[in-house]
Amino acid sequence: MDLLPSIVPAEYDSYGFPSNNMMKVKNVYYPKKPCIPTIEIKGKTYYVRVDCSAVSCPRINRVQVDKLDLAENGRYTYMLYKEAGEYHIAYVKVQSAMEFGSLHKTLFYEVRPEELLIAGEFRKVDNLIQYNFLSGTYALPIFERRNITNQGNAYAKQLTPFFQSLYPSLTFQFTTKTIIPGTLKVTVEEIRELEAKGFDVALFEDKGVCNECSSSMEGHLASIAMYEDSIKKEREGMKKNPKLYQGYSIPRWEAEIARLQAILARCAAPPLRLTSVMAGGKRKTRRTYRKKHYKRPRTLKH
Repeated sequence: MDLLPSIVPAEYDSYGFPSNNMMKVKNVYYPKKPCIPTIEIKGKTYYVRVDCSAVSCPRINRVQVDKLDLAENGRYTYMLYKEAGEYHIAYVKVQSAMEFGSLHKTLFYEVRPEELLIAGEFRKVDNLIQYNFLSGTYALPIFERRNITNQGNAYAKQLTPFFQSLYPSLTFQFTTKTIIPGTLKVTVEEIRELEAKGFDVALFEDKGVCNECSSSMEGHLASIAMYEDSIKKEREGMKKNPKLYQGYSIPRWEAEIARLQAILARCAAPPLRLTSVMAGGKRKTRRTYRKKHYKRPRTLKH
């Protein structure tokens, strides 16, 4: 079959990124889109943030190869590749919009194919498979090389009967629509799996606080110390040599310190955890804390 030219691994680094990509993430299991995925627990929505070291995120490998007819119903990311002259399909079931262990770069890293032909998403419902070519990392370069537009409709006319020949018991339908939406909610089971593998999973009631209260709090403290040191040196210089040191940057540094301190104040309370939310536990609010420990100030006698 005359399929499109493949992308050979020589054009990619060992992490599955294009060789000319200057923004290389050096771990294929790093969390995707923190604070966008949500989870519903007892009728309430929480924003999910997952953190781990950017160098040593725990490995999550759920990659399946071939036997597509035996796959469970659900949403998947996939890639079609060629190995030793034979065609294979590698795929991973997607649990939520976080796509832990199901990113296309994860598939590439786990399989390390000789020739990568195409990548995208598919949804299996019994014997029906709907698929697309939505993969900016892998499918897009193929289409750009051949100047193919409209998300690969022309390529799908070739690929649909090819898939059908590999799996006669299945029916394949091409779609240009996304199959893995950003609204695909996180499940309790997914969080428990991540916690068991060593990921730090935090839940937030507010999206803004979720975005701010990351593992970079130590960096905020270091930045505050740096700005305070700069202000101190600037003021000392203004006393010794006012012509050279005029303090123009001090207001900007003070404003940045105030901004970072406000973030630290909002993130002072520890985030919620799955176990406490499932148990119905709540953090003490600031108002409750003040009421319990409040002492009336002494009045001065005249």
